Amino acid sequence: KVSEAMVEMKESFDLVVECTGNAEGFNNALELVKPYGTIVLKTTMAGMTQTNLTAVVVKELTLVGSRCGPFDAALRMLSQRQVVLDDIKKDIYDITAFPSAISRALMAETLKVILRITP
Repeated sequence: KVSEAMVEMKESFDLVVECTGNAEGFNNALELVKPYGTIVLKTTMAGMTQTNLTAVVVKELTLVGSRCGPFDAALRMLSQRQVVLDDIKKDIYDITAFPSAISRALMAETLKVILRITP
């Protein structure tokens, strides 16, 4: 079923977030993103990988890396209640409300938006 869905969705998305951390996930992202699109790499790859980057050049893609950074300062701020995270739970959207979730994520005061995917 996944391979059928991949064929149907090939080059369907302007933006793809790759968060699996494996080469297959990255290769899937390369297939799903439209020409001139963007792939966000949200996690590091597990070990060394060999990937054909031809699609990045041919499709003129933008690759964006995103990492979490060190946790020490964040954990200290949380333990001292310098950051209040109570409102984060309010920013949970069903995947069908994706446009609303993106609008919310673009607001400066938003810390995190979670998309819920239900079968």
